[in-house]
Amino acid sequence: MSNTLAIHGSWVLSWDKSGQPELLKDHWVHVRGNRIEAVTKDRPAAGVETIEVEESLVLPGFINLHSHVVNGAMFRGVPDDARFEAPWMSRLIYQVLMPMAKIALKTLSAAEVRSLVTLGMLDVLKGGTTTLVDNFPADMEVFFDVAEELGIRAYGAPSGSSAGPTDIGPDGMPRYELDPNDTSGVDKMVALVKRYEREGSRVRAMLGPHAPDTCAPKFLRAVRAAADDLGCLVTIHLAQTPEEVKLIASKYGKTPVEYLHDVGLLGSDLIAAHCIELSESDLQLLKTTDTVVANCTVSFAREGTVAPFWRSASAGVRTGIGTDSHGMNMVSELRTAGWFSKLFHKKGYVANAYDLVRASTLTGASALRRPDLGRLSPGATADILVFDLAKPHLQPVWDPVKNVIWKGSSADIAATVVDGRVIVRDGKCPHLDERKILRDAADAAAKVWALAESRGIVSREIA
Repeated sequence: MSNTLAIHGSWVLSWDKSGQPELLKDHWVHVRGNRIEAVTKDRPAAGVETIEVEESLVLPGFINLHSHVVNGAMFRGVPDDARFEAPWMSRLIYQVLMPMAKIALKTLSAAEVRSLVTLGMLDVLKGGTTTLVDNFPADMEVFFDVAEELGIRAYGAPSGSSAGPTDIGPDGMPRYELDPNDTSGVDKMVALVKRYEREGSRVRAMLGPHAPDTCAPKFLRAVRAAADDLGCLVTIHLAQTPEEVKLIASKYGKTPVEYLHDVGLLGSDLIAAHCIELSESDLQLLKTTDTVVANCTVSFAREGTVAPFWRSASAGVRTGIGTDSHGMNMVSELRTAGWFSKLFHKKGYVANAYDLVRASTLTGASALRRPDLGRLSPGATADILVFDLAKPHLQPVWDPVKNVIWKGSSADIAATVVDGRVIVRDGKCPHLDERKILRDAADAAAKVWALAESRGIVSREIA
């Protein structure tokens, strides 16, 4: 296989030194090995593999800062339109998602779990994600093997907490016991990070404590010590429900953000997912500690909650984008993040198409401490998306970036390149047996659904 590749773009999105966008017309992105060698008008030499679409926009690959790929496959259609009693999101998390995940890990074979992870990751990949941060149970080590097989760039974040079995009490509050001295979950996460975290590798690892309300202070301080010792990144769910805020206030007299600051977890190496229930002082604290927020608008929109990307981004907080586990399509996620920001702020010009692309490229790369990602420039790692613009819904073209974000979809991606390798072309992954992946994952999910229904975790009437 040739180690050179040339990709033509009717437009190529570049960033100048100050991070401002620049559209280069009729340019070629030349790749050698896994690096971009040049971005120029010069055509490639004879014999070089090429990707040339009639009319195209070439973008840096999207960096997805928060996802649960196994959930995306296993829970598809289950929580959508569900008539859960309030509090909706807390019931989904503690009475459905977490119990069903335990069923899957305890009852499915290793091959069945792998099939669900593979389907979820395939979905993310075809949705435009080239770099993925994924949070999963520490027992699901197969994530790393699947990422290697599929060819995606991935940061696996095994999860852990201090909490025992979780439920929702009669008052609507999450109910579980925290062991204040148990840090064995940190040990499990650390073991996986030591096994898989290798600088320069396409598949890497980070620590993934679950959330402030399920992690005792000693547990989170152990996470901070481990992160400092290993030099790795950390990701956590933060301020995602009003119930979490109430629990942390009752236990510690602080907001969840203040609690994480108190135990030393906030900082430039932390990616905090969601951050919906924030005070103005919380926003300032996230900004001053240079903590990164991973906004996941779509997951909260389905329950009727506005999770505006622009609120934290406009406050100076580094804010990237994640798909969580509801919709794995990054184009759709960016568009929804933009719409809800405009609605929340009542200003049509905020969260514009370039803001959203920047958040999912440059900001994502900054969060991962990867200046080689999120850009199309000489020396950058070759993670690239090619959008086919020669379609009725994308024509005519005044601004190709606006057309893709506000009118396009992942189905418009003609090619996806990760680490210099074309892994999706015309909607297909030629190195994978996609039909088998779909069949095996559907069979595995059906088993989990049947068990969950028999145990009263979900019902057709509610879901």
